[in-house]
Amino acid sequence: SVLAIYLQVASHRPIPFDDSLYLTGNAWVLRGLTWDGVVWAFTNVDAANWHPVTWISHMVDQQIFGATTGGHMIENLFWHIGNSYLVFRLLQALGVSRLLALALALVFACHPLNVESVAWLSQRKNQLSTFMLLGTVLLYLEWRDTGRRLTLVLLTIAYAVSLMAKAMGVTLPLTLAV
Repeated sequence: SVLAIYLQVASHRPIPFDDSLYLTGNAWVLRGLTWDGVVWAFTNVDAANWHPVTWISHMVDQQIFGATTGGHMIENLFWHIGNSYLVFRLLQALGVSRLLALALALVFACHPLNVESVAWLSQRKNQLSTFMLLGTVLLYLEWRDTGRRLTLVLLTIAYAVSLMAKAMGVTLPLTLAV
């Protein structure tokens, strides 16, 4: 159902608002993945944000797909499918039955609120950050149950990567502490 809804994004063109800042008019991203580009991503605030993971993601896409924006858009779709799967896993980890978790994850996957994050190139940051935030919460639940140090290290890394994609998860530690 997710593919049926979103596969059409492969034929979408960039949106003039912000897509030029993130991809079509960004000289650093248009060069593809380079060492200088990675350094730029970590040392500059551009498009009013510091989000090096998002920049590097766009650089990798540019390296792989070039100017073919359909590939960039399809990657957004696959990140969304991954996020939907992590919602399913999180609901199960919280004790929701398999069938209900699947139904709720499907609602998340198909909900119109997510269209912007899938169909707009510059919103890749939402997909990346959400994926890492959901991973962080899943790892936190595992760490809480097992107390393993490796899990704590992994959840810390996942959280840091999430913040480097988009700062929307800044309140997660307070949420987990409750």
